[in-house]
Amino acid sequence: MVLTHELLNSTAKVEASVTNGAVSGFKQDVQNQPVIQTDAPAAWGNSGGPAVNAQGDIVGVLTFVSLAPGAEGSIVQGFNFIIPADAVKEFLRGTKVDLGERSPFNEKWFSGLRKFFGDDWSGALEDIKAADRLQPEFPDLRRLMTEAGDKIKNPPPRPFPWRPVGGAVVLLIVGAAVVVVFQRMRWDRLRMNPADLLRLSSGGMQPALLDVRDSMLYRASPYRVPGAVRVNPDQLESELVARGIDRARTVVTCCIADERNSARVARRLLALGYSEVHVLKGGLGGWAQAGLPLEPKPLGD
Repeated sequence: MVLTHELLNSTAKVEASVTNGAVSGFKQDVQNQPVIQTDAPAAWGNSGGPAVNAQGDIVGVLTFVSLAPGAEGSIVQGFNFIIPADAVKEFLRGTKVDLGERSPFNEKWFSGLRKFFGDDWSGALEDIKAADRLQPEFPDLRRLMTEAGDKIKNPPPRPFPWRPVGGAVVLLIVGAAVVVVFQRMRWDRLRMNPADLLRLSSGGMQPALLDVRDSMLYRASPYRVPGAVRVNPDQLESELVARGIDRARTVVTCCIADERNSARVARRLLALGYSEVHVLKGGLGGWAQAGLPLEPKPLGD
């Protein structure tokens, strides 16, 4: 409602305030028109003010209040009356008033509010100034213009964007997990267990079995997998040429249980163009644990 008071400045004449109350009854005026009785407080000058429900829908407009008997005729609260919105629409039927027409003021006002609370303070200030030109001197407009101007000059610190950053981190983690799984699946396809190596050898396709253990470990061990050829990982290309191992041949690398050297050499072989490259699963230890025999290294090897 709109209220003025001798102790308030002039802006109070156009600044909205709100009271609340309940519907007390449904009655008819002396012309048999429907009215809604409410105990919401009202005062002089409130006539025509909208009455809204809890959902923000306009249910009617305040029309008249009740006065106490006597010379003073003070307002008796609890006996205030509202014309229902349907009755107002019926009254306007056939007039030039278009209830579907958009209010230019409302369009600019609500656009300014949306932009203001969306942190677009420059756009909000532009729309609010346009609304002020249509309906000047509204205190809410002046207040919002001041706040928007302050925020343009001194922007508040923006909160850390946890949601997009968190989403990006999750995507990175998922992407990294997919890459790891893909690499592991690809690596597992390269690994060959001792039984598969025996079947490959007995099938007439004798692979080149390369013993690529570290030099110190190789010298310290007296055994090797039968038929393995010693190749120094640090001199891989030259030793492949020296031993005549061409790119069309299946190659299996062998080291110790961690398969580190076997994997490193296998990747280099693939980069050199060898298409059939495998890693002996478990290396020399995996071969022995499978119950398969080892053979002594040649003297001086």
